[in-house]
Amino acid sequence: MSRRAPGARSLRLTRSGVLVLALALASGVAGWLLGQPELSALAATSGLALVAALWWVLAAPDSTEVQRALLPARTRVGEDVLVRLEITNRARRRAPVQRITERADVHGTVELSLAPVPAGASRDLTYRYPARRRGLHRLGPASLSVEDPFGLIRSTRPRSRVDDLLVLPRTWPLGPLPGASGGHSVDRRTPLPSRERHDDDLVSLRAYEPGDDLRRVHWRSSARQGRLVVRQHDPPWTRRTTVVLDVRRSCHDEGSFERAVSAAASVVEAAVARGDLIRLVTTDGTDSGVVGDEARRALIDQLATVSWRPDGSLAGVLDQLARDPEGRIVVCTGALGGPAHAAVTASTRAWGRCVLVATGPASASGEPDPPALVRWTDGDLDVVWASATGGSPTRPAEVTG
Repeated sequence: MSRRAPGARSLRLTRSGVLVLALALASGVAGWLLGQPELSALAATSGLALVAALWWVLAAPDSTEVQRALLPARTRVGEDVLVRLEITNRARRRAPVQRITERADVHGTVELSLAPVPAGASRDLTYRYPARRRGLHRLGPASLSVEDPFGLIRSTRPRSRVDDLLVLPRTWPLGPLPGASGGHSVDRRTPLPSRERHDDDLVSLRAYEPGDDLRRVHWRSSARQGRLVVRQHDPPWTRRTTVVLDVRRSCHDEGSFERAVSAAASVVEAAVARGDLIRLVTTDGTDSGVVGDEARRALIDQLATVSWRPDGSLAGVLDQLARDPEGRIVVCTGALGGPAHAAVTASTRAWGRCVLVATGPASASGEPDPPALVRWTDGDLDVVWASATGGSPTRPAEVTG
């Protein structure tokens, strides 16, 4: 998304220009009061220098265009984006030396020097934008500045649009989601994610157990994971994953909230890899409805811009979802006390499988048959997830700072 930048030109004196103007005024007044022609000549010379500087910047070609390209336009936290500025001189004569000042959102401004550009020619300038924060980042406008050879007056004009860079939350490869055995469906005619799917597609993978039929071994996945895994046919109503993201400010600090968002995004991507229907619900009342893998991009984009809210109720959302439980539910929250854990346990008993991700301090309630509790306050989510859900990480753990 882009917005057009205003094109008004601004003129201002540089520090050197201010000194020359002060010299002209002081020497002019002193020459008039003291009757010294030398001081009057100095004032006239300084004034002529300022007039010449003003003529220079006003006469400089004013047909330079700047186009910005973001490579890529969507990225993830921790990655860099290459920003390319294409500067084209549309005038019939060469453009002088110019300075480009680019607004770079949370990183302040970027200043680049541009050598003279011949008439009709183009030049490319690039810089890297570190995407260190999830959300919508706005780059631009880029302003072109021209100074006279003595550096007395500067002319500046915005020359580009404002472009939006979407930084997605960081995700971890969680591998196959826990099976949703059990789960009762009110409507067994739930549509599959794709109209082209057939019975063989209703398959999940699990670790091989002694006694399993070797004909059910999925050899390609076994070779990739380094262990035997077998196909397990699932009824279509168990191929649904509901992700609940707790956005209440009362249970989060900044770190726990970002981890909760990353956990939700990781589960969405794992559900897409499995071929599940997905539903994303937040405690502020936002509900995506049940969507297929073709809507994954919209869900991840939603998580890229989500923010915490002062109100909302996790218990209320879970009670509402419990009216029609199908498949598995993953709840991503922050700090979790014993009473809250007991409430989540009671509200999710009807689901085929429940996983509770707590990204802040958490304590168990002691209730029987609680959901799998993933305590994630640091380190890598995939390692913690595998330990809590009985799976195995899809990659070795990394050292994090």
